[in-house]
Amino acid sequence: MEYINEKYRGQGIELLPTDADEKMRYRLAALNLGKFVSEYFHLFMHKGEDKSKLEDFVRKVNEFEDWFAGHTETQFIMGTDHPTLLDIDAAPILFWIEALEGTKLHFVMEALDYQNKLPKLKGWLAAMRAYPAFATVIPKKEALQGYLNDHFAYPDGKLQLYLPVKNL
Repeated sequence: MEYINEKYRGQGIELLPTDADEKMRYRLAALNLGKFVSEYFHLFMHKGEDKSKLEDFVRKVNEFEDWFAGHTETQFIMGTDHPTLLDIDAAPILFWIEALEGTKLHFVMEALDYQNKLPKLKGWLAAMRAYPAFATVIPKKEALQGYLNDHFAYPDGKLQLYLPVKNL
C-alpha cells in the first residue's frame, strides 16, 4: 500500500491518508477484509462440493459487515467520499461473492442471507458501480456468473484459463 501511494502521489486519488493513526486504521481494515478470502477460495476451488469452510466464511463476512457498519457513515469502507486502496482491494472478492447468486454456489448467498443481512456491503457494491472512475471497468454480475458456471462445468482437478484476447 505504501509503495503505490508514494510512487503515484499527486496523480489522482490519494490511496492512503497522511496521518499515521489513519494509516494504521487502513492496515487493520485490510486485515479484517482478508479474513474471509481463503474460505471463499476453498468453496470456489472445490466447486461447492466441500462445504467445510462455509460456516467460517459466513461468520467472517458477517463480522466484516458489522465492522464496516460500525465505523463509517459513508458507502466507502474507510468512511471517505471516494474509493480508497482498501475499496479497490476489496472489489474483486466482494463482486465475486455477489455473483454466486444463481450459480452452483447459490447456497453461499442463502447462508449469508445476502438480501437481508448485508446492507453495508450491498450499498458499497452499488457505490463502487456508480463511481465514475470504476463504472465502466467493473465486470457485470452476469459476466461473472457466466464464468462461474463455466468453471463448475469444467472437469475436477482442472483449471481453466481465460485470455482477454478474442483471436489469437
